[in-house]
Formats: sequence, C-alpha cells, structure tokens
Amino acid sequence: MLLGPGIVMNLLQTTTLGALAALGLLADEVSLVHAPEAGTSLTRTFEQSMTMELVDSTIEVEVNGEPAEAEAPEIEVTLTQSERLVIVDEIVEGDESGVTSLKRTFETLEHVNAQEVTGEGIEESPEPEEQTSALAGRTVAFTAEDDEWTAAWADDEEGDEELLDGLEADGGFAFLLPDGAIEVGAEWELGAEAFILLGEPFGDLHFLGEDEEAERSDEFDELFEEGLEVESFVCTLESVEDGVATITFSLEATTAVEQEDELPEEAVAMGVEATTELEFAFEMEGTLAWQLEERRMSSLEVTGEVAMSIRNLQSASGDGFEFEADALQEFEGELSWSATVE
Repeated sequence: MLLGPGIVMNLLQTTTLGALAALGLLADEVSLVHAPEAGTSLTRTFEQSMTMELVDSTIEVEVNGEPAEAEAPEIEVTLTQSERLVIVDEIVEGDESGVTSLKRTFETLEHVNAQEVTGEGIEESPEPEEQTSALAGRTVAFTAEDDEWTAAWADDEEGDEELLDGLEADGGFAFLLPDGAIEVGAEWELGAEAFILLGEPFGDLHFLGEDEEAERSDEFDELFEEGLEVESFVCTLESVEDGVATITFSLEATTAVEQEDELPEEAVAMGVEATTELEFAFEMEGTLAWQLEERRMSSLEVTGEVAMSIRNLQSASGDGFEFEADALQEFEGELSWSATVE
C-alpha cells in the first residue's frame, strides 16, 4: 500500500525536525562547545588596532620644598598599535565535548608600535617599532590531559623551550562560551582571565627578541594582570538562526601598573630616582558568531574606547638640594579587534 501525500509530508517534517533538534538548531536550549572534528584544518586571522591621542599634559616641580615654575611642552602625540596574526590549527584528536590534541602553525606574527610626535622642539617622530617572533613559521603540538594542556615542538622540530611558555592552546574563543545548555536571551558573566584571553587568545607570542626588552615586557604584563579589575563582563546569547549562535557582550575594566625606571649609573650615583605609573580604563563591546554544526566560531568583532594616563615621578637629593617632579600625560582613544576562521 502506497503512503498518501499527507503521511509522506508528516514523515518528512518529523525527520527534518528531529535532525534539526539533534544539531541544536531547533531546541529551546543549545549547548555551545569548541569541538571541530578530528582532521579539520582551521585558519584563524586575528587583527588588532588601537589609536590613542594625548588630550592633557601637566607638570609640577618642587625645589627644596618650594614650588618652581614649570610648564608642560605643547606637543601633539598619537600612539598606535597594530597586530596581525595568521594561525593554522590542525585538529588531531577530540570528541563532542572538545578538542584534546592539535597542531598549531604560526604562519604570520606581526606587531607594530608607533608614535607620532609634533610640536616645539620636536624634529621628527621615532621610527615605528616592528616586532617579530621566533615562533613565526614554527609548529607547536598541544595535548590535553585531565583538563591541562602541554605544549611541545611538533614532530621532529626543535627550538627554545622558553618559547613554549605562556602559549594558550584554545585560540577558538571558547572561553566566551557558557557552561551547559542555555536559552536565547540568557546571560552569563566572565572575569579577568577572559578579558586577558580576549586580547591575547593565543597567549604570549614572545614578540620581543632581546633578553633585556623581553624581561621588561614580561614584568609589565605581570603587573598589568595583577592590577586588573573587571567591573563587568556580561555575555548574552542573542539569537540562534540558520545554524549560527550569536553572542554579544560588553565589558568594563581597569588596571594600574607601577615600574621603577632604569637610569644611567651616574644618575643613580647622584641620588636620582624615577618611577612611572600607568593607569588604563577599557569600555568594550563585541559580537561572536558560533557555528553550531561545525562546533566552532566563525567570526568575532570587538570595538571599544580606551583611556590611559602616564605619570612620571622623579626625585633627587644630596648636598642640601632636593628636587621633585610630577609629570602627567592623559590619552584617550579607540580600539578594534577582529577574528575570522576559514
């Protein structure tokens, strides 16, 4: 007996609905996890840019406890920072709950710091500082065991083991995902660790090659993280449409860093001391698109505002002479980060 058209349509609809539900495309709740199939190759392109301009500058000086005339130079300063990373991940092992082994090739690692300074007494701006990493062109194998990741040079490659320190295996922005199944409109909160990974999803890429500079950079990064306070970091599952889950988020964070400046030996011998204090404030918002069937992100867009203050404190004393100077510069600017996966 042949099935009638109505019965056929009902069967097709039932089968389709069941398949969609299995993929999490129709269910009231969805579970989001970073778990591409073994054998999958993913090319991630991550780009950052930040521009800040000097908006205020003051200086106060005291000599032997008495205020002295001092005037901050009238200059215009623009600071820019840009970064472009192209990372290729080969998923080696994993299951529906997540990836447990992968090989990562650092195809492109570019980082540029630049400053443009104009004003009285300024002849020319410093040359942009283009930084590279010894990781560029290298492949690292990541393996997870008991939720702990280890990094090693892939296959027969050899290299400096210190370059493996601080690398993050995730790279897929899974740290933005909620735990367990959630409904559209649900919210969850994240903290300082997620904020750090948002800016450095692959971890410390060791851009500085000279030992002294690298040590200085590592010290700054540690102080930046120690002083970090995330006032709010709220994520929302905005929608689930056409197999894509869209997550939006907003965050506010501040941090403060204090470092003693390195001075020439003759200055130290004269009793000169110098300290730099930096404070940062971030307000950011972003959108993450997550492929449900392929269980991975497809794109990330982040925009925001950043404020930075730099306070230089200097003092000297000896032979009945005391000197103190307090110079403050305040910057404001914008940032944008983006990531795509192919």
